[in-house]
Amino acid sequence: MLKSVSAISPLFMVVLILILYEISYFISVNTLFVPEISSHHSLLNHDETQFASVMSYLERISNWGYFIIPVIIMIKLTMVTFFIQLPFLLNSLIITYKKYFKIIVYASLFLAIGECIRVLRISFIESHQTNWSKSQFLPFGIIDLVNVDFYEPTFLVILNYFNIFELGWFFVVYFGLKKIAGINKQDALIAVTSVWILIILINWGFAYCFYQMATVT
Repeated sequence: MLKSVSAISPLFMVVLILILYEISYFISVNTLFVPEISSHHSLLNHDETQFASVMSYLERISNWGYFIIPVIIMIKLTMVTFFIQLPFLLNSLIITYKKYFKIIVYASLFLAIGECIRVLRISFIESHQTNWSKSQFLPFGIIDLVNVDFYEPTFLVILNYFNIFELGWFFVVYFGLKKIAGINKQDALIAVTSVWILIILINWGFAYCFYQMATVT
């Protein structure tokens, strides 16, 4: 099974991942963000001309997202691949970057699918029925089982990594390191666990900084 999957071109997988994220962004903008802005306008009875000008400005900004998202995704794939490869380079285990990148790309398909499901799930729910605090997190995880109002937003960032899509990412990287890169079980487990924790800490750090800036302002 793994051999048949590994035969798929990494370029094809990258394109598929980018398409999934672009679809998610398109749905977010057109079925979640724009209707939400429009509903606030109807409630507040703002001037139509001013509202049209604001919407035009927001549309121009959102259009840039279609170009920025692929850049962000590629940077993320590159950095995660580097973090996975680094401990083995330090131990003088020379394996081509291409093999590591292939593993990360395959694993990242789980996260792209999770993002699509997240957006699709909340796009079919009326806005008054949606828990918007939960909607920003990946589904089918611990967050679905807790009341998010009882926890700090920064702690929820950590909980967000405990879901079936992150679990899929974890195991694909683990088995990929064993089968594709030829790394033993213990080293593969240590590497993927370390990188997974590092990713959580980095994202928690960004979330903490943004949260602090938001609370100050």
